[in-house]
Amino acid sequence: MQAVVKIKGHQYLVGEKKIIKVSKLKAEPGAKFDFQDVLAVFNDKEFKLGDPVLAKASVEAKVLRQIRARKLTVFKYGPKTRRRVKRGFRPEYTQLEIEKIIS
Repeated sequence: MQAVVKIKGHQYLVGEKKIIKVSKLKAEPGAKFDFQDVLAVFNDKEFKLGDPVLAKASVEAKVLRQIRARKLTVFKYGPKTRRRVKRGFRPEYTQLEIEKIIS
């Protein structure tokens, strides 16, 4: 069974026992989450689409760890003005394991 779930404004296609990386959530490793914003649930035989979310559907997930990605470099360039700005940052993510999809 798979589902499309909305987490912090982003939509993710998830399946049971699948590991996903989402924007940082305030939680310790081992914490459990229950996401109620399920937009669609489907398997080989049926497809349920919410309007905009399904009423009784939810996705249960467990936090595996907090991670930081590789450094991203942002370079701004202003033509004819000698303006050059180089900045970088490391985005923070939370790694989740999807435990159960309830439809």
